[in-house]
This record gives sequence, C-alpha cells and structure tokens, in this order.
Amino acid sequence: MANLGYIRDKLDVKFLVLYVLKQLDRPVFFEDLADMTLIDDGFGFFEFSEAAGEMVASGHIAELPGDPPTYEITDKGRSSSDGYEDRTPYSVRQAAQQAVLRVLNRARREAGVRCETVAKGENHFIARMTLADGKDEILTLEMLTVSREQAQLLGSGFKKHAETVYNEVLAALLKGPQENQE
Repeated sequence: MANLGYIRDKLDVKFLVLYVLKQLDRPVFFEDLADMTLIDDGFGFFEFSEAAGEMVASGHIAELPGDPPTYEITDKGRSSSDGYEDRTPYSVRQAAQQAVLRVLNRARREAGVRCETVAKGENHFIARMTLADGKDEILTLEMLTVSREQAQLLGSGFKKHAETVYNEVLAALLKGPQENQE
C-alpha cells in the first residue's frame, strides 16, 4: 500500500511528536498524545507508539508517574526540535495545532463536568452534578433517586448534556411570571 501522508519515516514521527508536545503547557495522557499526533496518513499507531517509547528512553520525552502516566517534552526534546520544525510540512503542523486545540478543549470540558453518587439512607441516593468554568462552579444540581443505578444514569446524562441542562435551567428561571404559569 502506498504511503499517502507527508510523514515518511520514524524521525519524521518523532519530530511531529515533539512539535505537538511543544504546543502544550501541561503533561498529557498517552491516548491524548496519540490523538493529537495521528493526523497524517503516512504512519499509524504502532509507528507512533514505537517512536514515543524510543523518545522516553532517550530522554526527549518524560513519562510522569500516575495511573495512567502522563507525558511531557523535556529540555532535551525541546532543544532537539528547535530549528527542525520546518522538517514537518506546514499542512501537518496546521493539522497538529488543530488537534491540540480539540484535545485541550475536550479535556477542559471533562474537567469542568463532575458527577458523584452519594448514599442517603438505605434506599436513596443523591446524584450530585456540577458544571464549572475552570474557576467557579456555575451550576450544581442535586437530585434524590431511588437507586444507585438511577443516580449514575443521571450523572451519565449530565456529562453528555451539561451545557444544555445549564441553558434550560437558566431559561426556565428567567421566564417572566406570566410565562411560568403556562
């Protein structure tokens, strides 16, 4: 099968990984790094994974402890990539920047939506759902449920539709007195 992408060899993959990591101000999970890097049809997950592993071993990328671990560029990786950004084609760098923004926005949203289930007595549970903007909680909703499963279902639905829930609650609360009597 012909190589259809711009990335041609493992060194190109490594420079792309370093380019992506230089765009970030925080460590990322391996899956997110893969998501941001696998933007060219010239290579796949196995080539990416092998290149990333070699860069951890060589000290260009740091694997930080955690469950799961996170990854960040090291000073060695930063200095190695300086001056070589042009090796990665402009269109690939543009796609990488878009992928970085997409992954960071998804991570920011996931960090702002929290759900927990709290037992209340023997037969009741509270689904506590929170939407935050990064600094403040902008909505906290608690609902009494009859089972842990129901509370978890509410939490799952809230995670998928937190912004819609917020907008609907806000719209309902801001209706005039005549509109609320309908």
